[in-house]
Amino acid sequence: MPTNEELLILWLSSISAKSAPVLTDAHIHVHEGDGYEAGCIFSGVANGAQASMIFIPAPDGDQMAHFVYAAAAGGLAVMHFYENPTVVTSGTPVGVFNLQRRSDKESEWLAFMSPVVSDVGTMIKCQLVPGSTGANPTAGKSGDRVRHDVERVFDFDSSYLIVIQNWASVAVPIEIHADWYETDLYSLVGPPPQLLP
Repeated sequence: MPTNEELLILWLSSISAKSAPVLTDAHIHVHEGDGYEAGCIFSGVANGAQASMIFIPAPDGDQMAHFVYAAAAGGLAVMHFYENPTVVTSGTPVGVFNLQRRSDKESEWLAFMSPVVSDVGTMIKCQLVPGSTGANPTAGKSGDRVRHDVERVFDFDSSYLIVIQNWASVAVPIEIHADWYETDLYSLVGPPPQLLP
């Protein structure tokens, strides 16, 4: 069976420069086996209650996560995104899957649902998840999904918490989903300079 590198060389040799597709950085990382996803659905989240997921770097991990998230709710909700929460218990592990299904690489980031935190940390994003409320179910959509397409680069020295609170006046399902690819710090800033003796 040919290696990924051999397949890439064969593919490149079979196309002309005019027909070569442009691959984004994220797409290339998925092909190289450095792209991952994790998510979960919370059913019947009561009005005013929250659903949450936390993303934590593996012990001794050194990979930055180039992270894109999506949030959905069956009615009006608000999402908060926090950096560096104080974690009491990480919660229930969520499966992290490699987007390149032939790759055996494992993510250096772990995902958990329903963590317990004593301090949420620094809020870095807040946004509405549009939808109607039980008090006015005909107003607009019954629920919606938001996806933030600009990547955030997660530092391997921090953890990140997504919390979605139901504002729909009735119980609704909530989904939190994330996609990311991983690189080392040097891919962002280059290697340190060589010092002369």
